[in-house]
Amino acid sequence: MIKPSYRVLVADDDEQMRFLWRGALLKPAGTYDVVTVVDGCQALEELARSSFDLLVTDLRMPGLDGLELTRILRQEGNQVSIIWISGLAPHDMDEQAECLGVYCCLRKPLRVARIREAVADAVASAQKGSRQHTHS
Repeated sequence: MIKPSYRVLVADDDEQMRFLWRGALLKPAGTYDVVTVVDGCQALEELARSSFDLLVTDLRMPGLDGLELTRILRQEGNQVSIIWISGLAPHDMDEQAECLGVYCCLRKPLRVARIREAVADAVASAQKGSRQHTHS
């Protein structure tokens, strides 16, 4: 078995979405180490405890949402790659993402193939050292 080399933190209050992301990223030969949390506060705790290569966060969650979580991380100087997901995206989501250095924005509903593609693109971008922004 291939040892996971890329650590992904998924923050979403929807249990089914956490299950979908975890399953999508563990199935391809276990190449990703996936940790899931239910909100932005737990994500901050995990990020303080351990390093991650990618943060996937829902924009709308109770308590600390994905937008505020991203703002806090950037203010702290944390440059982790970030993918935003949302079913009800604000009208200026792409502009905010660009300003905060978010790698990509995905709109629900999501298919497993799109999840894998977005993460693979983020991994490739990180390995090249680029901060390409894609929005879909």
